[in-house]
Amino acid sequence: MIFWRRRFNPKKCIQEVFNPVRGEQVLVIMDVPHGDQEYTPEWKDRPAIARKWIQAFNELGLMTSPILEYPATGFDNAELPQNGTQLGVEVPIEDVISEHQIILAITQYDATAPLTLIGRHQPHARIVSMYGIEARMEQTSLLVDLKRLARKTDFLRDLLDRTNGARVNFNTSQEMYFDLRFRKAFSDDGHAHSTRHKQAVTTLPGGAAIVNPYEGEREDFESQTIGILPMYVDNQIAQLYVEANKIVRVIGGGSSVNDLSNWFNADEARRNIALFGLGCNERSRVIGRRIEDQKAGFFCGFGRSDFVGGRVGLDQFVNRGGELYRELTFAKGSPITAYKITLTLNDQTNRTIMEKGQYTIFSGKR
Repeated sequence: MIFWRRRFNPKKCIQEVFNPVRGEQVLVIMDVPHGDQEYTPEWKDRPAIARKWIQAFNELGLMTSPILEYPATGFDNAELPQNGTQLGVEVPIEDVISEHQIILAITQYDATAPLTLIGRHQPHARIVSMYGIEARMEQTSLLVDLKRLARKTDFLRDLLDRTNGARVNFNTSQEMYFDLRFRKAFSDDGHAHSTRHKQAVTTLPGGAAIVNPYEGEREDFESQTIGILPMYVDNQIAQLYVEANKIVRVIGGGSSVNDLSNWFNADEARRNIALFGLGCNERSRVIGRRIEDQKAGFFCGFGRSDFVGGRVGLDQFVNRGGELYRELTFAKGSPITAYKITLTLNDQTNRTIMEKGQYTIFSGKR
């Protein structure tokens, strides 16, 4: 018996993701290493990946501009520099973006947050972030059926919109409760059509429903986010104690855990619980690459939250050029996993959506 193996086709992917119109202007953005930043083999491979996508755009009748490069920020979701270069000529990044309808960011460091804020001022722009992308993902998470994926992410988004809070039990015995009141969830399903409601930059590979936990900004309602968030640090488990949506202390031994505690002490805005995410891309492989790991199960982030509908932005940080955001992934196969997730819905009923690290709610949606 012969089994036919599906192969990744960038032109087909572009058509599904962007639904482009012939003649639209396309911009590819890349960050480049500088100083003592490690130029990893995966980073070195990205120019070839960019060339493949540019060729596919051109074959579809789209107009591609020279690649816009900028010096890498060194941190995920840090602010971008004002200027980059095209063909060696310095240009203002936001102005160049404003001249294009389709923007594809193939970067080492996640630029979703700054690109989201730029995109809010450019309603015509469809921005896709492919930070940390690797060629091997063409045979895993990039091969997912986007229509089926959209049904799953929309289902999770609608469920989160009807949720007051989520209780997460980890396989390390810690437990967290996330306050999800007063928030609107959104789905990151890998689609960036011109008719799609703009809520955030699309990431590719796609496949997640995301909501910003309530940060306690209402005078009469303190955030109820509370618990212990486990974090794997240099072969040790640090325990991040959370009260009222803030990481109040870090418990654990070793110099790395002490460094983490000092990292929080250096900038109080880093303590904010910023993101609650449910990844559902069944083709994702958990091997320690955040863009793919997060699409395989539960993930959360702390620090900057303005790009997901939260209230913590650049002005709250002591050092706007430093590290503003970190993300933890707990999909099955990660060092620490979300063993069970139970949602408390608006009608006060409880619904378990994950058991033993596996979703229990997708029957009929695959």
